[in-house]
Amino acid sequence: MDNAPCHNQAAVFSNVKLLRLPPNRSSMLQPMDQGVIWSFKCSFRKHLLEFVLSLIEDEQCFMKAEVNILMVMHLVKKSWVSVHPHVLINAFMKAGFKFTLIQPMMQPPG
Repeated sequence: MDNAPCHNQAAVFSNVKLLRLPPNRSSMLQPMDQGVIWSFKCSFRKHLLEFVLSLIEDEQCFMKAEVNILMVMHLVKKSWVSVHPHVLINAFMKAGFKFTLIQPMMQPPG
């Protein structure tokens, strides 16, 4: 957990070990800050620009175009889907997470 003032500093749990990130280090240790947000923003801007350009091509549509929350949510979904999985993997590895492949266990017959 980072050192944000909104986080309860006195929280104690019997079944959870809570570790605090060192001050001023959270951006280096949090995977989303290691390029995922940047990649998502670039993708969103690209899709938003494509949307605006498609409206400009049709002048009638451009004059009466309205942007609503649902439309933006569709752009966000489209942008998130276009973030390549390698961006996520590399971000987590940069933040210090180690990946191991888990082999499915074979059930004995019978």
